[in-house]
Amino acid sequence: MNLLFSLLLLSSLEQPQPSMMLICAETSTLPTLVAWDYFPEFSTEIDELMAVVEEKIEIRGDEMTYYPPSTWILILKNSRSLLLCRGDSVLFNYPCSVGDEGKGRKTPSAWYRVTSKIENPVMVWESGTVIPSGDWRNSFGTRWMGLEEWKTGKVTDYGIHGTNSPDAIGREISLGCIRMYNWDAETLFEQVDIGTPVIIR
Repeated sequence: MNLLFSLLLLSSLEQPQPSMMLICAETSTLPTLVAWDYFPEFSTEIDELMAVVEEKIEIRGDEMTYYPPSTWILILKNSRSLLLCRGDSVLFNYPCSVGDEGKGRKTPSAWYRVTSKIENPVMVWESGTVIPSGDWRNSFGTRWMGLEEWKTGKVTDYGIHGTNSPDAIGREISLGCIRMYNWDAETLFEQVDIGTPVIIR
């Protein structure tokens, strides 16, 4: 009996064993923040958003190509937070600054998409003076992501950008743009593409 038991045990050990990671991946999901939680009273917007970020699967013959959910950005003015989302999960929550509505410098709540991406942007004053990147007078920081209106495609004057005044982050202080710490803006810049949806509310 001992010899038979040993042979059975040896035989079972020689069989390929599924890893615990694979079993867990098949039976459970990692805990995530759910982006839909930020739209409790906006069922229509959730439906529209789900249509934008839903998963896409393309079948070619006997091959199946999987496209992950779209990346999108949610900006919450009240909490001065910029959330980078993928599908219904929140990947990162960055502090930001928004417009000073008390002084008429409103950051409009609306749907946008990223229409341009510029590294080390220059700033052009109304007088025509060009302020190079790195100059203390250039408040765009090291990255600029311009925004256009979602439905009309109209390019706006608003953008998501870095800042030369990190102490301003978390406040209502801009002329309407969304400011981030330069290091956060650089990280976000690498994770979004032209056309990325941006929702400000």
